[in-house]
Amino acid sequence: MRTTITSLALLCMTVTLVHGTGSIPLANAPVPPTCPVEIRFADGSLVRMELLDAQIQIITRYGKLAVPVTDLRKIDFAFRCTEATQKKIDDAIGLLGHTNYRDREAATQTLLDLRELAYPAVLRATKSTDREVAQRAEEVLASLKERLNAEQLKPREHDSIQTAEFPIVGRIQTQVLRVRTAYFGEVQLDIATMRSLRALGSHSDKVLSVDAARYAHPTNGDWLDTGVELTGELSLEIIATGTIDLWPNRGSDGQYTATPAGTSQYGSVQRPGVIGSAGALIGRIGENGQPFVVGTRYENPRPTAGKLYLRITPSPWNNESRGEYNVRISLGGR
Repeated sequence: MRTTITSLALLCMTVTLVHGTGSIPLANAPVPPTCPVEIRFADGSLVRMELLDAQIQIITRYGKLAVPVTDLRKIDFAFRCTEATQKKIDDAIGLLGHTNYRDREAATQTLLDLRELAYPAVLRATKSTDREVAQRAEEVLASLKERLNAEQLKPREHDSIQTAEFPIVGRIQTQVLRVRTAYFGEVQLDIATMRSLRALGSHSDKVLSVDAARYAHPTNGDWLDTGVELTGELSLEIIATGTIDLWPNRGSDGQYTATPAGTSQYGSVQRPGVIGSAGALIGRIGENGQPFVVGTRYENPRPTAGKLYLRITPSPWNNESRGEYNVRISLGGR
């Protein structure tokens, strides 16, 4: 589990203990079913935990749906603010037109400090009928555009749930998710603090190995058929780990090893149909697709449609390699 001090602080601020402060769960209480997930928070940190809710309620254009968590692949959350943060933003917007200079400057700084959380409200404030508010909102907006990235400047308006069968777009009804973490036990998390949730169970990921003896062979040109069919409607994430030996017969005790990122020590490998440095994990979509470097982590929000194939860039010395890379392939919503 990768986490940060920021994420731990975030959890401390946003959790509400299910059993009440200082209480202890009953020993005979039934253990709820769980779904292991990885949640990405607003600060960019990732935390692994167990989702305890049996269903996710989402209101769509065609009515309300109850999605079993066992069918979840991924959730991309719409932009939300906590009630406390939203009040802070609204108060600051209201002070942009205040007659007191210090109040106006303090409000401006508050909005700048809240960054992407304040952006939608500031954007709306530029259309205010109060000329002073609209003018100062324009100034704040210009400063925010210089500080935020493209994703932060286009906040997601709807929640997107990717199930085992199809994506669902709408607005998740609940404001909190029940989870269990190793550090805090059973807690409730405000979904306003979350940006995405990815299921970690076997129903959501394809896990496989890429054998270097076959798929890094210098002459056979074989590509591993992953069995993953991309439709163009789901995002693609590939995570690879492990090491291979590029010259196993040399008796070099691992001197010529490589990771999925490849090794640039020996330069790029010039062979038909492959790219990247020696030992690099590469992929292509479709039998005639253009190869691309996967490396240790590859993300594509809009991959082309077709079957996914993997291969390893061969050794530069025209010999067989040994070892394997462990690969996890995940499909999700956008």
